[in-house]
Formats: sequence, C-alpha cells, structure tokens
Amino acid sequence: MGIEKFLVDQRVEDFKIKVKDEEFILKVKPLSWGMRNKALSEAIKIDKDGQYKIDLDGYAKYILCARIVEAPWGQTSFSFLNNLNPEIGDQLNSLIPSIWGVEKKAEEGELLKNALKE
Repeated sequence: MGIEKFLVDQRVEDFKIKVKDEEFILKVKPLSWGMRNKALSEAIKIDKDGQYKIDLDGYAKYILCARIVEAPWGQTSFSFLNNLNPEIGDQLNSLIPSIWGVEKKAEEGELLKNALKE
C-alpha cells in the first residue's frame, strides 16, 4: 500500500478570476493540513495573560501566498495583497478556508460570537 492515498494531491489547478469583463487564470495548489496549521499558528497569538488575538487578515494572506503559485501579477505577496482591488479579493476569498474549520459562510456577527466563546 502506497502512502499517496494519505497525502494531498499536489496537482496544480486553474482558478479563474474576472476583472472588468476579462478573465484571468491563476494556478493554485491544494491546501494541505500542514499548510492550514501553519497559517493558524501565524494568525493566533497568545499574550502573557493567556489572552489570544486572531489575525484574520494575516491568516487569509498566508493562505493565498501559499496556494497561488502562478498569477498574472507575478508572485503573490502580503504587500501585493494589501493593495489588491476588492473585486479581485472577493473572488480569492473562496480559496481561503474558514479559520473556524467550518466551510460554509457565516454571518460576521456569528464569527465574532464564536471568537469570543473560545
């Protein structure tokens, strides 16, 4: 029995975005368990009092930088994403799994409520 069945398929996939009636193709790699955990580790910080803060922006940017391997703009970086057109950012959001481990979209108030519970 090979280990391949336990690993993420490394095939790069096409992801289409539309910008002002023009379509572009990005090449994205699948999200592995390790990649998601690394993004969570970068996003969650615990202070000396045991309080933690979640950097949702950093989480999203980490995932996008790790997943997008080829794009019309070149390398995807935090600084590039900081200046990204919101229309494109909204399309890229589907590449980012929920930080809460729930794949369906939740209302903003629900996310905040869940964050405060934990």
